[in-house]
Amino acid sequence: DWRRFDSGRSWFAPNLSMAANEAVYYNFEAEREARLEAEDATVVHVLAGEVVSDPGWAGARTVVDVTLPDATAMAGFDTLEFDLYLGCVGDGEYGDCPAWDYINSLYLCDETDPDVCNVEFGRWITTYHREGRWVHDASALLPLLGDGGVRRFAFYSQQPYETTLDLRFSDSGKPARPEEAVYLFSGGGLGPDYDAAHPPLTLPVPADAVKVEIATVLSGHGMAAVGNCAEFCNVNHHFLVNGADNVRSFPQAGTDSDCMEQTDEGTVPNQFGTWWYGRSGWCPGREAPMVMIDVTDRVVPGEDSTFEYNGF
Repeated sequence: DWRRFDSGRSWFAPNLSMAANEAVYYNFEAEREARLEAEDATVVHVLAGEVVSDPGWAGARTVVDVTLPDATAMAGFDTLEFDLYLGCVGDGEYGDCPAWDYINSLYLCDETDPDVCNVEFGRWITTYHREGRWVHDASALLPLLGDGGVRRFAFYSQQPYETTLDLRFSDSGKPARPEEAVYLFSGGGLGPDYDAAHPPLTLPVPADAVKVEIATVLSGHGMAAVGNCAEFCNVNHHFLVNGADNVRSFPQAGTDSDCMEQTDEGTVPNQFGTWWYGRSGWCPGREAPMVMIDVTDRVVPGEDSTFEYNGF
């Protein structure tokens, strides 16, 4: 319990009431399972319980070739979800599941040169000493898989987990489906040169576009002066489209219990570390969500638009 810091052991004393988080999480899991069972999804298996790890921090990834539905079938899907399970290598959680909240990433390899795997496709933050399962939407990435067929993926985890990963494709009856995805910006270490590393881009907007969105995956990490302004500071991310600002910010960063308050949204509860604190766009034991910003009214179809990104 974060309210019960014990200076004698430099850690936090327990509180039985924290067990109530488990019931909240069981409700979340039950509702998720009912939703998944009701979906008419085409499931493509990427990993099926393989132990993935990189103990030497050498950047070693687990590479797998998967067969997607053909292009005709892919054109019928408007929804893509990731379904990731990280299990403990052993019989328990504490002592068997890894200790730290590190980033796990899925990379999509190049279609013509599959040995090049530099497109981050999915991002998750591991738990402190617990297993976890996360299902989240990444439909904006559908165009990158539009040709179907055999594609190569690479999954990275520094710590060892029994890893099961599925791609879930479905037709949810949305009024429009993603037809094109264009890379804009990535992050990097916060500092005085951060914005200079992200120069503006001018891109054409297709004449037949009916909706234009910016897909964002934001999670602040590391330790940067002043005040550890990566994990526990509210970093404001500004995405300007033709001069019109669109902001994602994280005022919950540094609060006492924001991640615990997200247990009903999928944060794994009662981890063996400071899982309860609010962070800058992420929580331990949770996916880094893909959040969409609708900028349709900021662009003119058939004309060029300027995209800018700044972080403060």
